[in-house]
Amino acid sequence: MNKSAERHLAFAKDYLAQGDQYYRQAKAEIDAAHAEGASVQEIAKGLGRSDQWVRDTLYWDGKGTLYGKDTEARGVRMTKQVLREAPLEQIEQMISDLPKDRQAAIGAAAKDKYMTARHEYNETEKHMTPAQHKEREAAIATTGQQVGRMMIGFNMLGVCSDIGHAVEILKEINKEQIEIPTDQWRELDHILSEFVTELNVARMVAGLEVADGLV
Repeated sequence: MNKSAERHLAFAKDYLAQGDQYYRQAKAEIDAAHAEGASVQEIAKGLGRSDQWVRDTLYWDGKGTLYGKDTEARGVRMTKQVLREAPLEQIEQMISDLPKDRQAAIGAAAKDKYMTARHEYNETEKHMTPAQHKEREAAIATTGQQVGRMMIGFNMLGVCSDIGHAVEILKEINKEQIEIPTDQWRELDHILSEFVTELNVARMVAGLEVADGLV
C-alpha cells in the first residue's frame, strides 16, 4: 500500500474514532484509499475491521447509517459501552433526563426497591378501570388502623406536621379572603398530585394497597 493510501486510512481511522457523525467523512477517506490502490484486506487490517465491513462501506451510498444491516445490534453495543465506561455522574444525568415511567422501568430492572414499586404502581394505574379504582377505595377504607401501624419507619410525624402547617395557611388565606393567582393554584395542584402519587408508592413499598381520593 502506497503512502497516499496510508494517509487516507489514517484520516479514516481518526474519523471513525469520533463517532457516527463523522462516518461519512470516514467513508470518503476509505474510498480514496481504495482508489489509490489499497485492497479490501489492506484497508481492513489498517482500520482493525473485517473484510466484509470494508466491502459494505465501499458499497454504502452515504445515506442512513454506515451499519445499515446492523443498526439495532450496534445500538445495543454502544449502549452497553456507555453504561460500562461512562462516568457515573453522566449516566445518572442521562437517566434523570428520561420520562418518569422510563426511569421507573430502569430502576425496576436494576432491582431498586423504590423504583420497582413505582414502576409497578405506574403499570397498575395504567391498566385499572374506573370500577377497579372504586373497589380499591372501598378496600382501603377498612384498613386505616393497619396502615397507621405499617407506616412506621417513614417520618410520618414530620409529613403530618408540614401538611398541618399548610392547612393552617390555607385556612388563614380563606379567612382573609386573599385572592390566589392562577399559576399558584396550578402549582399547588401539581404538588398535591405528586404527594398522592408518592404516598401510594410508599404504601406499595410497605406491602399495602394504594388508594385514590386520599385528599
